[in-house]
Amino acid sequence: MSKQDDLFSFIQSLNQSEKRYIHLYLKTFVGQKETNVLKLYTYLVKQSTYNIEKLKKDFKGEPFLRQLYKVKKELKEKVSQCLYLYNLGMEKNSSLLRLKHRINELSIFYNKSLLHQTSKQIKQLKKQAYKLETYTDLLICLDWEERVILDSKERKPLEKLSKVYEERKKALSLLVELNKYKELLNQIAAISNIQTHGRSGVKKQEVIQFLEKHQLHKKPDILTPIISFYYHNTLATAYMIISKSAKSYLHSEKCWQLALNHQFVFIGDNNYKIKILMNLLNSLHQNRMTDKHYSYLELLKNEPEIDRLHHYEKKAFIYIHELININMKREYEKGDQLMLSMKQQLDEYVDHISTSQLQNIYAISLNLSLVLENYDLAYFWNERILSQKVSDIRFDLKQFAQLIQLLILHQNAQEIDIENNFRSVQRYFNQNKNVHPFYTCSLWYFKK
Repeated sequence: MSKQDDLFSFIQSLNQSEKRYIHLYLKTFVGQKETNVLKLYTYLVKQSTYNIEKLKKDFKGEPFLRQLYKVKKELKEKVSQCLYLYNLGMEKNSSLLRLKHRINELSIFYNKSLLHQTSKQIKQLKKQAYKLETYTDLLICLDWEERVILDSKERKPLEKLSKVYEERKKALSLLVELNKYKELLNQIAAISNIQTHGRSGVKKQEVIQFLEKHQLHKKPDILTPIISFYYHNTLATAYMIISKSAKSYLHSEKCWQLALNHQFVFIGDNNYKIKILMNLLNSLHQNRMTDKHYSYLELLKNEPEIDRLHHYEKKAFIYIHELININMKREYEKGDQLMLSMKQQLDEYVDHISTSQLQNIYAISLNLSLVLENYDLAYFWNERILSQKVSDIRFDLKQFAQLIQLLILHQNAQEIDIENNFRSVQRYFNQNKNVHPFYTCSLWYFKK
């Protein structure tokens, strides 16, 4: 038995439409000698887990088992080819794929000595590359244009070559500026994702120094839509960390407007609109803008996920912000059903979302359960916090959960458990130096 199998994981990541397309493709185009590929694909699609022993048992007597590795490798290649063709025809994914596909076609026309046709296609591709702001593709087009000019017998080739070289310099300067702001966004995102144990000001100070070092109060020298997007996204994230919520909201809103008005292409990230909405919702929450928070939350719910990778991340985020919205509007009774539903589905989320997102689910659910005086549900969420590894959880949240455990037991009049838990909490606090004075006072109250 194998716990993980690359081919099986790949097939399981497909949605129903993709699975159906691949099945029809394999059925239509796979030759008689390759029917084993179709057999294996049909079998793996129906399985919920990968079990090599079960596979061998179910295909007992089939000759291809002796070459299973080869058949699996061939199937993986076929599935990749099918997905490429499938995405090429999908409007939401096609812009960048079609551009790259047509760039690859240039070598075909060129090798057939169809220089006029090659030149005509280069002009179309350059226009599209500028529109999508994919400057690496633009540079490839310029390389082809240079080659066609050198091979053609047109008059004044030097004049045309000079234009190509000037355009290349411009494309390179745009690429340098774009990469600069990409790097800045990734650096601030890395600071944001660092696990901080407690509410220390270390992260805030690091961000303030970052803003000063890179002079981000100044706008970029070259301000194309995509560079502007990275610039505002960097500032939105930075101001969120240092709790300048009004500025964070302004830059998050700017990112959203840019995303609505321009067709951005991010390699490997087709869900950028979802991420922008998430940042915007966080800043709206910080600014207590309840009505706008609700409106943008509805937009996020209706924004489709293009891949499965962010499915649970999006669902968890929506759950957290639905509870936030309930808290802001003080409509607490609406939270009961939401929390019970999450409790039933929680195991599905554990392996698919980050530790910090899980902690947010536990903490906000615990908070609302206490407000509703649903101590059984509060106990469940609190136990989840306490069961986390010490290295994975903020120590102030761990301290808070220890005290809440005593409060829940006190409300349920479980005196024996309170006494045992009190000693456990006291030992925990004695072993930790950074205990907040409020928690120490609270523990003194329980002692009395």
